Amino acid sequence: MDGTYPLVRELFPDLITDLISCLEKDGEPELAIVARDVRLYQWCGCGDDLCQSFYTTHPLVGPTVPSIVACR
Repeated sequence: MDGTYPLVRELFPDLITDLISCLEKDGEPELAIVARDVRLYQWCGCGDDLCQSFYTTHPLVGPTVPSIVACR
């Protein structure tokens, strides 16, 4: 992944601020640092008009580490 994908913090600054705050509060300072540079790879694409979920990396098929952020 390169710089062609937008930073989530630029699109949704409040979301990233809340996420970082929660991670720090839960004792995850390393994840809080990494969360600042999360990029939006692509929107969910499920077809639901109310869905606001997005992928932070390529949506892989099969059992993988989740790469989707659900914002309902």
